[in-house]
Amino acid sequence: QFYVGSTGSVQLDVNGYNRGAVWTGYSTLRYATFEVDGQMKGGNLSAWSQTLNVASGNLTFTAMNSQLGFAQLAATGTAYLSVWNSVNLVPYAGACISFIVGKNAFVQFDQRGYEAGRNWSSSVPSSAVCGTVDIAGIFNGGLLALNSSSLSVSGTATLQTSIVYADSVYINGSIISFSPVKFVPLTGSFGGVFQVDTTGNLTLDVNGYSAGRWNGSSSLKYNQLIISGQMRGGSLSMWSSSITIASTGYLAFAADSNLIKTDSVAVSGTWIVYNSVTIQPNSHCTFFNVYPKGYVMFDQVGYNGGFVWTPNVQSDPFNLYFDTLTVSNNSKFFGAQLSMQFSQSAVYGVMHVDVRATWNTQLLAVTGNLTILHPASISSTVCVSVCDPAPPMYSAL
Repeated sequence: QFYVGSTGSVQLDVNGYNRGAVWTGYSTLRYATFEVDGQMKGGNLSAWSQTLNVASGNLTFTAMNSQLGFAQLAATGTAYLSVWNSVNLVPYAGACISFIVGKNAFVQFDQRGYEAGRNWSSSVPSSAVCGTVDIAGIFNGGLLALNSSSLSVSGTATLQTSIVYADSVYINGSIISFSPVKFVPLTGSFGGVFQVDTTGNLTLDVNGYSAGRWNGSSSLKYNQLIISGQMRGGSLSMWSSSITIASTGYLAFAADSNLIKTDSVAVSGTWIVYNSVTIQPNSHCTFFNVYPKGYVMFDQVGYNGGFVWTPNVQSDPFNLYFDTLTVSNNSKFFGAQLSMQFSQSAVYGVMHVDVRATWNTQLLAVTGNLTILHPASISSTVCVSVCDPAPPMYSAL
């Protein structure tokens, strides 16, 4: 065990620090347990440990060869852990079990990159490959690649990353990504749960929002997408069996290539798509429901531009296709330019749409306010019986 107690202080390579962090070599630590409750400056440090725990202490160092080896890393209490350069969290003895940032803790990778205005010290990202990643405090990840079976953020994470592998993602804190992010389940291309809870806030491609143009496309490919908090996705490719937006939820993004794939939609909160959109089923489509107090707007740019709709690169004959459509009492659905097909359509609230070509529905019931911008072809003709199985023009994920 290597232990620095609460009143302890360790500084390695003092001459290197006196030269402005120009190291004269590197130090090594090889212990089963490495714990810091006091103060430690490690200089250029090669550290390998089964357990690294910074508990209310202060640990700063440069990672030798950008590597830090451990099986369990935890920053707890009022811990402060800062790595000056980018760092690869290398599994100790073949496995990384957990990476935990406690509620009042602070962890930072590539401190120099942050101090240089996010001019990262290396084009090769830091990496964390761990079974569980739990961020309850503050985590500044810098340029980061993340791989975990379970990612939970109840604190604040800021990072710039291109891909996150995680079977389940749970956010009731804040994630701010300066770049687009691809979220992918470890178990395959389509599975798991992605949830932004009531107090959660997720913003992707912050730089794109600031510049007014996207830096690429993010993606979500999860079995269930549940939004109870706030999510701004930039340009987003979304594939999911179900999309659920709770009454407290807010989801806004531009549909990458004008396409969303999902089998069911339930909106009690707010869903805004900046551009025109085509929604295709993954395997079989069921329902598109806007519940009381729900608000859905497609092609917000077109509405703000006086009904000048944005282009849609998808060529499908129907760009909204479900078994049933329900716009509930005290809800609003602004669909922009759509060509639709349902077995049943019910409008009890407010629906505004510009029918692109046709609206096929075997049953249309209106007790609310339905506004169609231009003359429309509304027919009971349905080219397939229902949405199960999906029509041949659509392919499963």
